[in-house]
Amino acid sequence: MRTERDFPDLPTSVASLVRSGVYTIFETTDPNCPFVLVTKTGLRAVSETGSLSPLEGKSLSDFGLKNRVRPTGALSGPIVRWSALASAHETRFLDEIADGLRVLAKNGVPRSSIFIFTNIPNAASVVGASHPPTDLGFVLREQSYNHAILVARGHGPDFGLACGDIVIAPYPLVDAVSQIKNLKICVLGLCQCYAGVFRYVSGKTSAKLVAFGATNFYPSLSANMDDDDGARFANVFQFMFFRWLAEPRDLDGDGHQTLIDAYTFAGVEATLAVQSIWADQASHIRDLERQLRTATSDQAEALREEIGSAQELLSTMQEPWISNPELAAQIAFF
Repeated sequence: MRTERDFPDLPTSVASLVRSGVYTIFETTDPNCPFVLVTKTGLRAVSETGSLSPLEGKSLSDFGLKNRVRPTGALSGPIVRWSALASAHETRFLDEIADGLRVLAKNGVPRSSIFIFTNIPNAASVVGASHPPTDLGFVLREQSYNHAILVARGHGPDFGLACGDIVIAPYPLVDAVSQIKNLKICVLGLCQCYAGVFRYVSGKTSAKLVAFGATNFYPSLSANMDDDDGARFANVFQFMFFRWLAEPRDLDGDGHQTLIDAYTFAGVEATLAVQSIWADQASHIRDLERQLRTATSDQAEALREEIGSAQELLSTMQEPWISNPELAAQIAFF
């Protein structure tokens, strides 16, 4: 449980609002409005006594913001966004990175703290500056953060992450991220197929490690997803994980918005989405089987192949998993 000692420079009433995990509060350089509370209906000024008053017509850009007020131990280091891709034509992975960038920007994460690793040509036109995945360790060893999150997307072969012709195994991946100086907590979000191969990895890092995966030893499903930013084809679990980041909420009732809440939300919502995919595929198979009854021999071969592909989806389970859940429940995001 966090106490006032976590916020030695804040008035007790303001610290109490932060500790609730429900509010986003910024400290400003304006002596007449030292703290600003962000709500869905607008901004509120927070006095040193904790009283709130509306700020009509004001936006965050109207204030000289010093920093977001966070509990000690909250994740305020870089969000390391790594997309390791097998083929250059799959630009849909860039759309998923762009989605993550939009969400993180809305939550005040500076672009300078976001590192993108991808081997897709012309990635800069969609996601800005990036590095090749093979430079992961070289780039991160020059950084110094207490906390880091790596979200991996792309293709997962049987025993690692595909990066062109290279497959990066679990231990080398953890060792590369652990080269960040002063790293205390490392979070790995693994959304590729067969992510369970990373489930029990610890690496050589002295940092505390939490890993979670969209699926265990099955392919990871993608589908047409949509939100306020439009519709797109995306990995179901990753899409839901960033939807929680876009609107964090306390699901377990402990008063904080933590990694375990994000994981729980993504897991439940992804499961519901996958069940909908299964229902659609079952209906599709019935339609194809009806067509098969009157098909020519050439048509029948194509229909059987399509039925086989649909049946594969019906047999694909999604088993989200997380390691070190006790630590995950202590990692507050915003």
